[in-house]
Amino acid sequence: MQEVEEAQDMSSAAKELIKLRDWVSLAQTGQHPITPEVLEEVYRELGRILAQEHVMSLEDIGPYDVNRQRVVDTRETDDLAQDDTVCHTVRPGYIFHGKLVRPQDVIVYAYKSSTVRAPSSESDGS
Repeated sequence: MQEVEEAQDMSSAAKELIKLRDWVSLAQTGQHPITPEVLEEVYRELGRILAQEHVMSLEDIGPYDVNRQRVVDTRETDDLAQDDTVCHTVRPGYIFHGKLVRPQDVIVYAYKSSTVRAPSSESDGS
């Protein structure tokens, strides 16, 4: 039987992706069910591989940053301190060598006063 030689020019990222793809393939067989924990581990591994290639994930929380984030939805809040802050990341953004490749898609809080206005004191005509 002939020995298979490892490709000399294959990047370490490509090798890592092959391993990760094998792992996903095994999980699809039903012997190792795909659980939320498995998906989380795959997500972490993909982030690690991207970081090796100088691609950094952008999943910031805190105040909304117009230069790095894109608002895709809002959630009302009656807490003024939360106004214009990130509530949830819908899709991470990516930075490559310090340059934004894709903005982070976020849901931000939008302040809405919860005070109820008193009914108008105008006469209703009766």
